Amino acid sequence: MRTNMNAGRVALSLLFSTTAFVSALATETPIQTSYGGMGRFRFEQSDRTDYASRRSAFLMRVRPEIRLSKGSEYSLFVQPQFAKAFGRPEFSPSSATANTANVTSGSVFDNSFSLHQAYVEWKPSDSIVFTVGRQLLSYGNEVILSSLEWDNVGRSFDTLKGRYSHTLGSVDLFYSKLFAANVTATAQGPGDSDFYGVYSSNDFGKWFSATDFYAFHRHDLTAGTAKDLLAVGARLQSKVEAIDYRVEATKEFGGQFVDAAAAYQVDVEAGWSFDAPFKSRLGLEVFQAGSHYDQLFPLAHKYLGIADIFGRRNIQGAVLHLSANPTADLSVLFDAHYLLRTSTTAPAYKLNGSTALGTGANTSRDLGIEFDLILNYALAKGLTGTVGVAVLLPGNYLKAELGNFNPTFWYTQLVAQL
Repeated sequence: MRTNMNAGRVALSLLFSTTAFVSALATETPIQTSYGGMGRFRFEQSDRTDYASRRSAFLMRVRPEIRLSKGSEYSLFVQPQFAKAFGRPEFSPSSATANTANVTSGSVFDNSFSLHQAYVEWKPSDSIVFTVGRQLLSYGNEVILSSLEWDNVGRSFDTLKGRYSHTLGSVDLFYSKLFAANVTATAQGPGDSDFYGVYSSNDFGKWFSATDFYAFHRHDLTAGTAKDLLAVGARLQSKVEAIDYRVEATKEFGGQFVDAAAAYQVDVEAGWSFDAPFKSRLGLEVFQAGSHYDQLFPLAHKYLGIADIFGRRNIQGAVLHLSANPTADLSVLFDAHYLLRTSTTAPAYKLNGSTALGTGANTSRDLGIEFDLILNYALAKGLTGTVGVAVLLPGNYLKAELGNFNPTFWYTQLVAQL
């Protein structure tokens, strides 16, 4: 009798355990899956925009993406990327000390497939989000920190980031490893390069709907000696009826600067929108960057001319912006850039902000005038075609230092967004 009772208890216990397990499975939050992606194809041609060569390329970039979510608490995001120029070979190791160029079109050698983003996002509360992994860092108008989507590959960071959201906006804290010296048993270099930042975004009302404050610190030991840069700045932007404006200023400090007083940038723009004869905007922008300013990770393409000749260092000027929407599907953008050197004792700088454009010996400030024209047309939902053209009329400095010719750039592009 006792044996039967014990067996009954065991059976009852197993029944309860099984029922509880099945119930847990039934009530467990299912995994939600979302998909997306984009494809971009661009032909571009540059005629001595680097003051050295003529280049043309058919560029392609395909980015599928998938997000796996479990409720609203955490998710996994993966964005692979295939990016290349048509016909460009890829180098692969052929020995411990040499590489071999392999043809990738019409051959049995494929290009590599990379991960542009791959991160875990955890949301322990409605106001706090942690993101860990390879991700984009893009803030404000991307004057300082940009994902650089114009580039065929783009820019992503290996980063740990936390965001706190409050009633007026949010605060981001992040740490990014730019370079690791000892990821293998053999040392790769003298030291690491790290990038830290805090970015506060706030909405203070009608005329101050975007009021941002930030501080970025780069600690670089890759050359063996520590090079530290601290950049602090503020940004204001708003639109009230037909008037819009934006202001951003950055000041940098650190031992890497020979002249810290010249490590700064200021960018101001105001615009007026009107509807006759069709929806349009007229804007005026003025800017200045000192001769020792370090531009960090910007989107220069949008602000200093689409020919991508200049970086944001030792440069100043004014830009006339005109945009219009003649139809619901067509937009037209025209910019006229008047460009000068800030200091006549330092050269102008190329797009990377560190390579000199000329020697700086000529005393003229005049860099020239660049005209940009961009036409976008919506071919279908999620499908956009673009044509852009730019020409630089060089000023006295460039003529004297590098020659009297007109660098030109043009492109045509197709973007499909899913």
